[in-house]
Amino acid sequence: MQGMPVGELPMQPPATYDGADLRVKITELKGDRCHFILDGVHLGLANSLRRSMISRIDTLAIDQVQIHENSSVLPDEMLAHRLGMVPLNSEGMEKQILNYNKECDCDQYCPKCSVVLTLSAKCVSSSTMEVTTKDLLLEGGISDVGKPATNPDPKLQDGILLAKLAKGQEINLRCIAVKGRALEHAKWSPVAAVGFEYDPYNKLKHTDLWFEVGTDPKDEWPVSENGKYEKKPEDTDPFPYNEKPSRFYYDVEAVGQLKPEEIVTKGLDALILQMGQLRQGLLDLTNQGGPGPMHPGDGGQDGMMMDAGPVFGVGDGGYAGAPATAGAYGGAPGYGGGGGYGGATPGGMGGQGYGPPPVPAYGASPAHFANQGGAGGYGQPGGGRTPGYGGANGAQGGGGGGGGWGDDPW
Repeated sequence: MQGMPVGELPMQPPATYDGADLRVKITELKGDRCHFILDGVHLGLANSLRRSMISRIDTLAIDQVQIHENSSVLPDEMLAHRLGMVPLNSEGMEKQILNYNKECDCDQYCPKCSVVLTLSAKCVSSSTMEVTTKDLLLEGGISDVGKPATNPDPKLQDGILLAKLAKGQEINLRCIAVKGRALEHAKWSPVAAVGFEYDPYNKLKHTDLWFEVGTDPKDEWPVSENGKYEKKPEDTDPFPYNEKPSRFYYDVEAVGQLKPEEIVTKGLDALILQMGQLRQGLLDLTNQGGPGPMHPGDGGQDGMMMDAGPVFGVGDGGYAGAPATAGAYGGAPGYGGGGGYGGATPGGMGGQGYGPPPVPAYGASPAHFANQGGAGGYGQPGGGRTPGYGGANGAQGGGGGGGGWGDDPW
């Protein structure tokens, strides 16, 4: 916290965005809204958190509707759509709903992947009857998970209007709610919106403030309330062309499935999980330095373990060792000799690999394969770079024809 008391922020945003000056200040927390400020991170990370809160948190939503009777003026499809957008209580859902419906081994739905709600309403009076989410009843529920969310405002406790019935009209249906994410459909999003702002005075000029001719842009674009957390720039201040945003303002507006503070924490968890899955996927893809399936040779010096793997056919050699005909676009054969991206066997010469086809791709001219490959070059240690499409004399790969793109007569 750099000696800064908890909850206080300087008027000047931090000069770093690598987490060295990380600070968080919650400025407002209500039943359906959370406003906070995040300091000292990169714009990309700040925006990733915003997107994570919108679309990567599991919630419950009605996904199937079995309509037994609908004599209202609303078509079945419109009624089903309105039901799908009803926010359902999802607090503690992970303890009860263990599976996604699509991945569950049940026939259609079961308590492990869904909750069931029923609605039965019939108007018997001459006055219009309003059918709301209060009429949706949880079937056999052992908890409040899946119940229609209520508004924290005591003046708005009547529920969400679904339909209106005249005398004699009736609605009888059954709903199956399953868990999902807003990546698939917006009905699973736990927020109505996530406000996101930085640089409220627009001193970085990231936004073009359009205004009518003859008017003052400051009048047409008033500073938001977040401006009180930053020092107002003077007209004589020089343009900070090298400055990057490092203070971000969030306004999380929940719709009822989860509390706003829970949305923030779950958004962070989802972002951490996503980055972990990306890292693990890269490690699985590269197979931690295992031998590649395509044309292995016998040499190649070890490179970085995190990069070695079957994608580039490396491990015990590269795509091509020696002797081999010069590769496509001239220059070193294929993707070079042994090594590259972390070979498995210490050594040097990427020998006796199989060269690429004698005729290069894309119908290149004879200059592309004029020279024969020589002895296999040394595998690149460390970062495991392979030669790029025909560097001069093999460029750390198998020796090939000199020159690449530049030697082509076209």
